[in-house]
Amino acid sequence: MSNNWQIYSNDIITSSYQLNQVERHFGYGGFIHQFKNLILRKDKSLIPTIEQSLEQSIKFLDEFKQSELGKEFLSDVNDIRGTFLNYQKNLNSIKSVIDNNDMSPEAIDGRVKVDDRSALIALQTIVIAIDKKRALYQSEIDIIESELLFYTQLLHISAPVVMTSLIALIIVSFRLRFLQAKFRSLFEYSPNAIIEVDEQGKVVKSNNHAQEVFGYSQNELHGLAVEELLPKNMRSYHVKLREKFNTTVLGRSMAANRPQLFAMRKNESLFPVEITLSPFETRKNNRHVLAEITDTSEKYDLQNKVSYDHLTRLYNRFAFEERLSKEIVKASTIEYKFSLMLIDIDHFKRVNDKFGHVTGDKVLMQFSDLLHKSSRKIDFVGRWGGEEFVVLCPESNKVDTLKQAERLHNKLTQYQFEDVGFITCSVGATVFLAGDTLLTIMQRVDDALYTAKNQGRNQTIFSDTN
Repeated sequence: MSNNWQIYSNDIITSSYQLNQVERHFGYGGFIHQFKNLILRKDKSLIPTIEQSLEQSIKFLDEFKQSELGKEFLSDVNDIRGTFLNYQKNLNSIKSVIDNNDMSPEAIDGRVKVDDRSALIALQTIVIAIDKKRALYQSEIDIIESELLFYTQLLHISAPVVMTSLIALIIVSFRLRFLQAKFRSLFEYSPNAIIEVDEQGKVVKSNNHAQEVFGYSQNELHGLAVEELLPKNMRSYHVKLREKFNTTVLGRSMAANRPQLFAMRKNESLFPVEITLSPFETRKNNRHVLAEITDTSEKYDLQNKVSYDHLTRLYNRFAFEERLSKEIVKASTIEYKFSLMLIDIDHFKRVNDKFGHVTGDKVLMQFSDLLHKSSRKIDFVGRWGGEEFVVLCPESNKVDTLKQAERLHNKLTQYQFEDVGFITCSVGATVFLAGDTLLTIMQRVDDALYTAKNQGRNQTIFSDTN
């Protein structure tokens, strides 16, 4: 075994530890979590913790950058480092606005927000590469175990062959022990749960973190169908997905372009996860998969607090603008259409004045619930502010939008609200136009709503001109 190979394998172990630390600090249990808490709570005591976490993140990232493995990902590392520096810069900015009681958390977030999506993707890219190296180690172990079996069998032949085989056996045994030690280190160094699954979907190996996260002992977990670790309503569907994945070559992240994933513990409690899959071949040419599972409970809880309106439980303006921005980027790069509706409850001030704000809040909650249930599953429904609501409709052209706007308008105006009776609403609607920005499309739909209200309310106005 060459010294270069040993140095490189040691580099993988060290790099795994460094990435572990970067993930821990960059993850939602680290400075991002604390940064959001600082905005929500306006608690200056969190600043030293955030500063220290950022410094540690940059330190470990710079160490990783100097490693042989880090040099393979210079572009990704620089992207991550640039994001860390932006967080440091904006942390200094936040100190000057945190005492402003007139600024809402959404307003502060809008001023100091860091777009860290590309950095998260870059980190995920590196982590997946490390996962593949873990799978490579497992394949190497399987190959060497086959060699070990071969030379052991040769010991039963002639004396010269016995001597040759014995020497080879010692060398191969040393290589096997060395590789197994490296693999175990990679396996256990991971900050996440890792399980190995065979072709039949049975768990055959797991690290300690997996046993802690899922609440099973090692004996209970090994031999368990991987579907037992998923919500019950997902199990039959996952069998089909697993069978399909077994025919592919490359690993992938199960979180990519999918709704939020959940896993299930032994006690049947659910928790949100992100999963990365890395397939490899065993010595018997069987296909196994290493699955790395990240518990994203803190991230999920924080996103819920930041993204949802506390009264209506619809997405708030901050979350809606974030989603709308993504749709604009998508529609600007590929052949893709979406539409937008802005809905306003007519004369809502009269409801508050006549029935009181408690009843007014009930109307807003009932209206929100009806709007959400009446929209399509793929639509993104939010509260824009006050009595204004927004609906983003993917895969919709002008004809689709007009039909849906009319359907929603009818549903909302034909519903009898508790204590208040019937109410009316006005709707402004538009579709994405080439060159649109968040500002232009929102201005256009707002103008359409203004026209609807100015022309007598209780109607839908569509606009596709700036």
